[in-house]
Formats: sequence, C-alpha cells, structure tokens
Amino acid sequence: MTYNKKQQLEEIINTCVNNYYSKYNKDHGVWDSEVPDMKESINIIVHDKSIIKFIRNFNDDNGFMFSTSPEMTKLQKLWSHFGHSGASASLSLRVCQKIFNKMFNEEGEVIYKL
Repeated sequence: MTYNKKQQLEEIINTCVNNYYSKYNKDHGVWDSEVPDMKESINIIVHDKSIIKFIRNFNDDNGFMFSTSPEMTKLQKLWSHFGHSGASASLSLRVCQKIFNKMFNEEGEVIYKL
C-alpha cells in the first residue's frame, strides 16, 4: 500500500470513528479513551481483507463472543494487548461492524469517500 493510500485510509478511519461517536459531547469521557482505542483497533485490522469481510458480514446466531472462526482467533491475537474480555471484545466488534458497513462493501473494498 502506498503512503498516500495508507494516509487516506487513516483519514477515513478517523472520520468514520468520529462520526460514530459524534452523538457524545466533546467533553464526554469516550473521547479520551474509547475513541482512540477504537481507531487503534481498526488500524490494526484494516489491512486484512478476510477480517474486514468477517466483521462486516458477521451474522452468527451465537454472536462474536462465541465464534470459533479462524478470523476470531486471528483477532484475539491482534488485539491481545487491549486485555478485552469476551464481552468487551464483542462490543468493540459490533462498533467495528457498524463502522465497516459504511467504510467497505461486502468484498472488503473501501467505498467511503472523504
């Protein structure tokens, strides 16, 4: 990925995450911890199309928390430094899913335009 594409993708991530959390006032605590963590979480996984497609299109009756897919195993390794419980990881993945539905098509290609 070229520098310009990487930079553009980071701008899209920042914009989409900020838009998702825009319902909160700028002095709300989510802007100090949750928003930066979500941006970091997405930046870690955004270059793996299989994970993008997995999250974006996920619709398992048992939810993310009980998924045993290879993508979930990969995510657990990539996000291990966050110290997520199953519940907090699942909640973060649902936020990612909402954001990814605006950022990517079903094949994991970027569709969001700045």
